[in-house]
Amino acid sequence: MGDEYAKKVVAADVMTNRFFEMLLHQKTFGPLGGPIDLFEHGLQTASKCHRAAESVDIVVMSLFHDITESISCKNHGKAAASLMEPYVSPKATWICENHEVFQGLYYFHHFGSDPSAAKKLFEIHKFYQDCADWCEKYDAAGFDRDYKSMDLEAFRPMAMEVFGREPYWWDEKHVMRAVVTGSGDA
Repeated sequence: MGDEYAKKVVAADVMTNRFFEMLLHQKTFGPLGGPIDLFEHGLQTASKCHRAAESVDIVVMSLFHDITESISCKNHGKAAASLMEPYVSPKATWICENHEVFQGLYYFHHFGSDPSAAKKLFEIHKFYQDCADWCEKYDAAGFDRDYKSMDLEAFRPMAMEVFGREPYWWDEKHVMRAVVTGSGDA
């Protein structure tokens, strides 16, 4: 059991370091037209979630929700969500996947698009209100140049907890549990 535990810790550390590197990379792009860069935005969003006592899944997802924006601006939510999906709850994954459309409430009108697109597309989804609330309280509010974010290293234990889980822990029969590593019952 000790050897198995050590392997999990090493795997969690590797994943955490990779995600931290991707987040730190967001500093290189500057503010992208906003008051802060995407690195600070991730810290702010996660800090606000943590201080509001959100679940560790929501905090970690919040920290990394935009890590792929510099790679794939359009669809960055789904790209980031797919990287975290094996480790975070389905609710956290869904929020991350769809936050771009929900954020449209604040700016789609500037581009001739419908600000109520999220409501029209997702209103009956079980995580609709969770995503709308998350976007309003944390994501949209996470661009404050005067906000005092937590230090990145304060999130390391949370990220280690999340990335130390069995992939797809929330569904032991998930077919992806068996991919590559061969673990799981698929």
